[in-house]
Amino acid sequence: MRLVKKIRRLRFKLIWGTPRRLLLSICRPGYVSKSLSRRRGSCRRCGVCCRLVWRCRFFHHDHGLPACKLHGRFRFPNCIHFPIDHRDLADRDLISPYTTCGFWWVREENHQKPAKASEHRISRHGLEQNRQNRDGSAG
Repeated sequence: MRLVKKIRRLRFKLIWGTPRRLLLSICRPGYVSKSLSRRRGSCRRCGVCCRLVWRCRFFHHDHGLPACKLHGRFRFPNCIHFPIDHRDLADRDLISPYTTCGFWWVREENHQKPAKASEHRISRHGLEQNRQNRDGSAG
């Protein structure tokens, strides 16, 4: 019984991934572009992304390599951007854990830790200057 529940949860997680990627691509393009700007690597053409929940009907093998019949003409947003973030790789690794994906993410270079409360304090002299500038009086 536990195994059946685990399989159901896994299946639901994978099924939810497809509309999640589509909704992110359409409704949150800023998040997608920010995540893709940090993504490095390239596709290794393993075809696992085309078989996450069910086998895509445009998926085929071209001379032994996985390929998309629509690749040169049209691609869905969730296909173009796959993988959007680490969650997509986690879903992918559930299907094929022994075949590594060619993509990874780097940390944000501009990411700074939040300043401590003591760094936000204004010195007494700075506070007095701000009051003078606000009141229009020179001191």
